[in-house]
Amino acid sequence: MDKQAAFIQHQSDPVTCFDQLREQVCPAQLNKVQWPLLRHEDIVTALHDPQTFSNCVSTHLQVPNGMDPPEHTAYRQLLDPFFAAERLTLFQPIATAVARNVLSTLPRANSIEVMKNWATPYALQILAAFMGWPRRYQRPLADWIKAQQKATHEQDRAALQRLATTFDSTIREIISLRKNSSHYQDVTAELCQLQINGRSLKDEELVSIIRNWTVGELGTIAAAIGSIVVFLTRHPNLQMMLRNRTDLIDYSVDEMLRIDAPLLSNRRRTTCPVHIGGDDLAPDTEVTILWSAGNRDPRVFAQPKQFRFDRDPDKNLLYGKGIHRCPGEPFARLVMNTFVREMLAMYPTLDLAMTKPLRAKFPSGGYEKAYIQNPTRSKRRRS
Repeated sequence: MDKQAAFIQHQSDPVTCFDQLREQVCPAQLNKVQWPLLRHEDIVTALHDPQTFSNCVSTHLQVPNGMDPPEHTAYRQLLDPFFAAERLTLFQPIATAVARNVLSTLPRANSIEVMKNWATPYALQILAAFMGWPRRYQRPLADWIKAQQKATHEQDRAALQRLATTFDSTIREIISLRKNSSHYQDVTAELCQLQINGRSLKDEELVSIIRNWTVGELGTIAAAIGSIVVFLTRHPNLQMMLRNRTDLIDYSVDEMLRIDAPLLSNRRRTTCPVHIGGDDLAPDTEVTILWSAGNRDPRVFAQPKQFRFDRDPDKNLLYGKGIHRCPGEPFARLVMNTFVREMLAMYPTLDLAMTKPLRAKFPSGGYEKAYIQNPTRSKRRRS
């Protein structure tokens, strides 16, 4: 068997391919210095051992997700308050308004494409609102994301470098405006005022943080919304239940995204010889954590492809584990759960269109395109 060829099959259906690879006796090795972790137990082991499985993988500055302790610890303490409960409570009405605006803006057609009309616009508008950016930045950011995804799928390194330079220039412009004027009172302006170890954050650090909070989250939130909408259209009984039991939305969103991961992978690097999953890895081996494979591992989740209300939420790897658990988890929960609540309140039924959904290509999760029948709005909706 050609292991590398088997692994590349994930280009057409990564979630199914990773399920198959997880159950092989010897998982597919990407190349001589890269190794996938597919089983829940192995992934959790790596996540709880940052000394052995380092986050310092990229040659580019990544604050704080590309750092190890103690450097990582200092930046997390600085940035975590931006996602504190009291701050997000104030953001809730804004998220609700954005969700209602996006959901009510539909084309005059028999069907709508979810990613184009709902998922991506919502992700763009919600992130711009959180960061305090004007609408004029949303279209360039959307175009930039589309071009980056194309270059990533084509492995066009020259294009990726050009796109990175373009994005950095835009962010530096936003930073400069906020550093040179007291007019701005938003999250981006607050970031510009932060200090660490007695000094102000450097521009390259701010660019890295903002890139992570915008580009890094935009694709993930959009993919999550797309997967949730498709899942609900395929499970009308769940739709009906959640309309009547909004208290179950939080758990249900996590369970839907356990089944269909919006983020497929992350990387780590071994710092010493390590034995994991029955394999001996050398130092400086690049390890790929495959979230979808771990979250659909039948050793941990009985009937893993089925939605169930009796799962242990602590075993869900949607937001990671350990010191690198996603700092934006409270924000992501708020914006996704708000969207689902408003969608179910606005539309009494959601049905898939005849056109079959098209899976996104690795490394993107979710769907590239997904069509639903144009829904009819409810005559009565929650306030």
